[in-house]
Amino acid sequence: MKKHRVFIFAAISFVIVLSAVIFLQKNAAPTRLTTDEVAALRGQHPVCSGSPPLIETVPLSLADCAAMADTFLYGKIEGEAQYFNQSISDFYEYTLVILSDTSEKYEPGDRVTIAANVLFKDYNPQFQDGMRIVTPIRADQNNTSRTYFGTEGTYYVTPDGYAISAFEEDAASYAAAPSGLRVETLLEKLKEMQK
Repeated sequence: MKKHRVFIFAAISFVIVLSAVIFLQKNAAPTRLTTDEVAALRGQHPVCSGSPPLIETVPLSLADCAAMADTFLYGKIEGEAQYFNQSISDFYEYTLVILSDTSEKYEPGDRVTIAANVLFKDYNPQFQDGMRIVTPIRADQNNTSRTYFGTEGTYYVTPDGYAISAFEEDAASYAAAPSGLRVETLLEKLKEMQK
């Protein structure tokens, strides 16, 4: 009789565990959004392109960004854009609270500024307070807390943790790190590209 109870208890436990696994698999967040889901998010997370009149730029591939960047920062925008003058140019910058980075140069909670020339403000992604992003940066040689960013290689991160590119993805970028990935997966792919 005792063996019979143990068998019944084991069978019930197995059914409960199996049900829990099936429930979690059905309700787990997908590892990647579909192209239709990404397209539906483009109203909030637009592709940025172009350059100011009389300024010609060469588009960078994601591989170029990975090769040139000091690191890719994943962080949360704090506050609104601020403006400053350096030499003969005007710049704007955002404070970014670091959540992680691909080269492990920063600690979570560190604050850096990400800056760009004001001429490109209308052509770069527009960030708001509380928005999470991933962006490649290059350090300012004269100000260690300031870095520079651009559109190529920058991703918006949705509230539920999916990365959507701020740049037009070419075939190579899409194959390497497409829009719609979970941000953790994107960061791993970018880290591999930087090796």
